[in-house]
Amino acid sequence: MGQTTNDVWNWYVAPGASSAAMTNLVWSDSSGSTVGIVVSNAVGQSTNTACVDAMYRSFVYKDGAQHLTVTITNLPSNVYDILVYSTR
Repeated sequence: MGQTTNDVWNWYVAPGASSAAMTNLVWSDSSGSTVGIVVSNAVGQSTNTACVDAMYRSFVYKDGAQHLTVTITNLPSNVYDILVYSTR
């Protein structure tokens, strides 16, 4: 799903937090942005070391029956390709 092998990813790391925010995320070319995210009910984090693609190696998971939500903030007007990857 990446553009090049040098793409930069914004890694979300907030183990045990019921809600956390990241601001000023970077674009895939590492240039700065005003975009942010707020993640709610993702209290667990883990990795799948068998996965060869680093983009899918780490993951967050929800607590119980509640929904895990991700809110994107300050996204400039434009056209974007957004991929949401989830398993049950």
